Amino acid sequence: MRLTLMMCAAMIALFGTVARVEAGEQVKCELLTIEASSGGQGIDAALAAHAAILRKPPFSAFNTFRLLKRQDYDLTPLTPVVLTLPQALGGSLLYNRMEEGRFNLTLTINRQGGAPVIINTKASPGRPFFAAGFETGTGTLIFGVICNRSGTVEL
Repeated sequence: MRLTLMMCAAMIALFGTVARVEAGEQVKCELLTIEASSGGQGIDAALAAHAAILRKPPFSAFNTFRLLKRQDYDLTPLTPVVLTLPQALGGSLLYNRMEEGRFNLTLTINRQGGAPVIINTKASPGRPFFAAGFETGTGTLIFGVICNRSGTVEL
């Protein structure tokens, strides 16, 4: 439990508030659903690009990382997108605005019977942020989000 709380706290990088969004911005985000454990199997080849991050704390508490699912989502400013998550988890991803060249995002993960975990963060284009600490019967779920601009839309 303590490790879970530490991992969640470690992933909450920066807090922000919702503000005005430039008309026409659209963002494409990829959601990586990863299961981490101490099974001694190493890092899934599909996660090789993120190996350096996964080898550092708080993730270094694990030695096995398996990609369960990779999903693409198109985000429009201030319109939450419902995420498809495993283990009876629900969630959404909200693109608030661009701020100093970074995406201001809100990731919400709803646990059955528990309080939602809300992470407000700023992410650089093409650079992932991770949220972890959701226990499964065989390990811990980690959600990685990687966003890039995808064009413009009319608002």
